[in-house]
Amino acid sequence: MSIPIDWGEISKSKKGVRTSDDKACGVVISSSGDEIFVVDGAVNIKKYRIPKSKVNFYNGAELVLEIPTSLIQEYEYP
Repeated sequence: MSIPIDWGEISKSKKGVRTSDDKACGVVISSSGDEIFVVDGAVNIKKYRIPKSKVNFYNGAELVLEIPTSLIQEYEYP
């Protein structure tokens, strides 16, 4: 079940993000234009800039991406 996405609320609440193969890959810290910004980790922090078009659905607790874990590094940024 997909719930309408309020990007401001998702960023404010730091909602979790999962890949298409059901692996946690961080939390949303902000959104801008057509992208969401996701941070993963506490010590070895990884940052991802993901197009909103890659979000498959929102279940009310987490965003689920169309991207598998094996490809998430393509969206990593410094």
